[in-house]
Amino acid sequence: MRDQTVRNRMTPAVLNVTDWLEQNVPANSNILLISPLYHHSFYFLMLERFNFFQLPFLYKYNNLMVLDDEFCLAARPGGVSKAKPECVNKKFLYLVKIPDGPWANNYHMNFQDDLEQYLIEKKIDYIYIALKPNYFQLTLRYLTSLFSQNFSSLAFELRYKGRMGDLEFYIYKVHPEYLDHLDTPPLLLDYEYTWTHLISEARETLGDNDLYPLLKALGNREIRFIEENARNEIPNVYAHLGDIYRLHRQAEAAIRQYRAALALNYDQAQRYLSLAEEMHFDYPDLAGPLILAGDASWQLNQPTEAQQFYEKAISMPSIPTDLLSAAYNGLGKIKLTAGEIEAAIFYYKESLELIPVISTQKRIVQLQGLLAQQQNDLETALALQRTAAKLGQGDNFSGFYLEDEPEYPLYDLLKEPRVVEPSSNQNLVRDDIFAFNDVPQKVLFQHPPSKVTFSLKIPEKAHLRFSIALSPEVWQPGKGDGVEFQVHLQQESNARYKLLDKYIDPKNIETDRKRHTYDIDLASWANQTVTLIFTTEPGPNQDARYDWAGWVDLRVVQPGYYSFLSHFQEADIQSTSQDQVHLDWMVIDNQLRDVIFAHPPARVTYPVHVRPGSFLCFGMGMDPEVWLPEKGDGVQYDILVQGDGKDSIIFSHYLNPKNMPDEQVWVDQCIDLSKFANEDISLSFITSPGLKNDTGYDWSGWSNPILLVRPSLTY
Repeated sequence: MRDQTVRNRMTPAVLNVTDWLEQNVPANSNILLISPLYHHSFYFLMLERFNFFQLPFLYKYNNLMVLDDEFCLAARPGGVSKAKPECVNKKFLYLVKIPDGPWANNYHMNFQDDLEQYLIEKKIDYIYIALKPNYFQLTLRYLTSLFSQNFSSLAFELRYKGRMGDLEFYIYKVHPEYLDHLDTPPLLLDYEYTWTHLISEARETLGDNDLYPLLKALGNREIRFIEENARNEIPNVYAHLGDIYRLHRQAEAAIRQYRAALALNYDQAQRYLSLAEEMHFDYPDLAGPLILAGDASWQLNQPTEAQQFYEKAISMPSIPTDLLSAAYNGLGKIKLTAGEIEAAIFYYKESLELIPVISTQKRIVQLQGLLAQQQNDLETALALQRTAAKLGQGDNFSGFYLEDEPEYPLYDLLKEPRVVEPSSNQNLVRDDIFAFNDVPQKVLFQHPPSKVTFSLKIPEKAHLRFSIALSPEVWQPGKGDGVEFQVHLQQESNARYKLLDKYIDPKNIETDRKRHTYDIDLASWANQTVTLIFTTEPGPNQDARYDWAGWVDLRVVQPGYYSFLSHFQEADIQSTSQDQVHLDWMVIDNQLRDVIFAHPPARVTYPVHVRPGSFLCFGMGMDPEVWLPEKGDGVQYDILVQGDGKDSIIFSHYLNPKNMPDEQVWVDQCIDLSKFANEDISLSFITSPGLKNDTGYDWSGWSNPILLVRPSLTY
């Protein structure tokens, strides 16, 4: 009878708190109840949308109570010696009603450390306290003081405080001090932009209410700025974002971030495989951890295990479209490596149907062309390869295309000396990376208002080629009103010409959500030294928020007269198998280029006529998927010229990015062919295995080889 009377008196207070929880706490949150009032927990247990853990008080100082399979509650450390059999080998929490007297604090010993361990292991999101201050005055004072400070890896925020009758209620939000205990590499920030990107992503992930402790943790952490090695910085940011998502139990969002980190840092494959296994244990019904495990297994050269993970993920009853597409794409890579071209095409088509990405479409067409070539249907093969080449000119791709009139970048302006105004804030202008449809591309980031100038000599028949865009991360309303891009050319006489004036607003206009590409003829200034001026200004409302503007593929190009990619069908190919040499593409250092894929030993020979003043320009690189020491020892690149009965090796280079990080880039060269002027020659591109004669994973390519008449320039 007494118990029922107490319940009736408590109901209004409890219902007030219940209403607050339903309106302010996300579903499936873990809530810890600290209260001696067992009876009122009944009302909370009716709320099926939350997970509740009870931590009651003990009144007798030698009492023990079993909480769950891992923990027992003890009144004080001395009580452990009289442990119940069911508490042997378990972890203990010490909590008791604090009596009056100078020795009262003795009962607090160990409680904070034990409670912190309990909160972390149970993944507690909120702490709910309900106490009578007239009876638990010291205990209430102790608990509110305890949660007003940070633990070693947790922080607390008071979200609710109320009183009803003789009861006081407190609800605290538990915040992990994220970066102080995560098992990830140090956060390396190359630019202020990355910091801004991290905070913007965190705000979208956590919301403003949960962002404060993250900022606090970041602010208290030593941030190391580095001038180089941006390749290391980006995956670390993705990894930290993944950890943030994971701590908030947004598993699929975490998986997307971890996959992005792994794609940019293969050295961490074993770590991400272990992490995927942990997440699969925590979320056995989700496909994301299986796909991450597949990605990591693939990078560890475990194709059988990768295939099993992908196939198991596909069989899951519910899987997000993007992750399902990724699983099919992974199976396509496995089948392609195994030489099962038709199976690879099948899986790539499944991936393409779910997420239409030009790179996948291009790969399918290339493989169809390879099949036609194997079947000696050369006409169809040529048509398909040309189609694949044209796909490379879409908005998702940059770099070196198979065009009717080949060209070569004489100036890559990202590598040229520049003058930035205002000079007081160099972070307004920097080299950066934008990702268009998941394809990363280098850009000259230029936040308005700012100006960048380049001085250079204009060659004959030169064109200025570039695209303008805002980072896809800000393509949404509420982030400003767009950017105005301008390009001017100034002669040494100070005469000035406007080459471009374009305003775009992809934040609010859907049709602007792309790269806007321009080709400007510079023939009028041939052989002159000029200044190119690139300016960005805020939109019409002078709102510069999130004006993350960039110039993509900013370069001065010169037409060539012979593209080896376009004439691939005319080449004589010597290789161990037909599929070891074909047209393909690679992304290295965030630059996508079309290549002649030539797995050694291979020799690709062309008959060409050399014009006076000719140069042979090309790049060399190996697929980043094989940049691991256990995958071989590199490739020897040679170029042989045969003419007038003489053989000449005009170029030789050993490339080993598997073991030498400095060579994990495109290596570009231009070779003077003037001694062969007006001759008909045979020119051979030769790849050979490395010093140990190990051909495993020798995925090598010649990027955009071209003949052109090159002007006299200083490089």
